[in-house]
Amino acid sequence: MTVLQMDAALISAYQALGLALPTSYDGEEFTPPADGSDWARCSQLPSGTTVRSLGVAGRDNHRGIFQIDYNTEVGSGRAVLLGYVQATLDQFVAGKGFTSGGQLVRIRSSERSNVREADGYQRATVSIYWEADTIRPAF
Repeated sequence: MTVLQMDAALISAYQALGLALPTSYDGEEFTPPADGSDWARCSQLPSGTTVRSLGVAGRDNHRGIFQIDYNTEVGSGRAVLLGYVQATLDQFVAGKGFTSGGQLVRIRSSERSNVREADGYQRATVSIYWEADTIRPAF
């Protein structure tokens, strides 16, 4: 269940921002608000697992990108959108760790994209690069 716990740690950290935005999560049904109000999309992009040590109870290092797309109404200005971005960058700083079910996920770095128009919204993306170590189950 460690993959689920890694995902849960990052989602909980996003939710702790308190932005109260309707949010789309991987694998869940979601329809953006019909009134064009602000919303977010959280996506988990695994980027590989490396072996830290061999054998029974060896350690593996998992890495990935937790991507958050913030969407606001086109023409609404940049201030609100960049406020979401800044709050996220302040939460997900390098070296900070988040835990779920005993699984620690550590932030390696975070960065933002440009503000652009996409799918009828003004959008900015925050990419959060993370890593987590696990102990390999006995075989």
